[in-house]
Amino acid sequence: MFILHEDRAFLGMLRRIESGYELRQVSSWEDLTNALRRAPLTAVSVVDPWHRSGGTADPPPIHRLTTEFPAFSVVAVGRFPATAASDLHRLLGFGIADALDLDRENTPGAVARRLRVVRGRSARILLARAVDYPLPSRTRALLQAAVEVVGDGGQAPQLAAALRADERTVLRWLDRAGLPAPRRLLAWLRLLFASELLDDPARTIEGVARLSGYAGAVTLKAAYRNFLGQSVPQLRACGAFTSTAMAMKAEFRRIRENARGAGQSERVWLN
Repeated sequence: MFILHEDRAFLGMLRRIESGYELRQVSSWEDLTNALRRAPLTAVSVVDPWHRSGGTADPPPIHRLTTEFPAFSVVAVGRFPATAASDLHRLLGFGIADALDLDRENTPGAVARRLRVVRGRSARILLARAVDYPLPSRTRALLQAAVEVVGDGGQAPQLAAALRADERTVLRWLDRAGLPAPRRLLAWLRLLFASELLDDPARTIEGVARLSGYAGAVTLKAAYRNFLGQSVPQLRACGAFTSTAMAMKAEFRRIRENARGAGQSERVWLN
C-alpha cells in the first residue's frame, strides 16, 4: 500500500490496523507514479486527493494518476463536509476505488473495514474484463475467489482455504462449473495478471515476471509458450491481455462442450 498523506492521526491508524499490506509512504505524486510503474496490480494507493495542490491543478494529479493507471485501486482520504459534496462527486468521477471521510471514519476499525472492501478490487476488475459474458452465480463466485487468491500470490491450498473446503471438494466444484482444475485455473489467472502488465511497454519482461509470481522471465516465457503457443514479442505486438483472455475463454468453452458430449446436464451451469 502506497501512502501519499500527511495527516498524522490517519497515518497512526494505518500502522495500527492489520490491513494485510506492506505500507510504503511516498512524498509526492511523482514518487507515487514511479512506484506504481514497478508495482503489482494488487497495490493500493491511499492519497490525499489535494496533496500540495490545494485543488487548483487542472487536471488534478489524482485524475492523471487514475487515467495513467486505471487497473490500480486508488483511495482518496480527506474531509468531505456536506458543503463539499461536489468535490466528492468529482473525485468519484475520476475512477477512484473509494473515498474515506476522516470526519466520519476516524477509528482504526472503520478504516480497516473500508480497506477490506477495496482489497481484491483490481483482481475482480481484471476478471470482469477477461470474462466479459454472463456467468452463473456459483461459477462467477469460484472465479472471483480464484483471482483474488492469485492476486495475493496464493496457490491451490490457499484457494481451498478461501472457499472453506478441502482441495478435492474444490476440484469437484470447478469440474461441475465447467472450469479447469485448480492449479491450471490459477495458472491461467496468473497469466492474466502478467499480461496486463506486459501490455505496458515501459515494463521489462523480468519485472513483469517477478510482479506476477513467476521465478523470472524464463518461467514466464515458458508459461506463454505452454498455454498460448506464442512468444512474448508476439503477444506484445497483438495485445497480451486480450490474447490471454481469449485463449482462456476458449479453454472454458472446450471443457463445457466436452462435458455436454459426456452427457453432463446443462443445469450444472444454471445453478
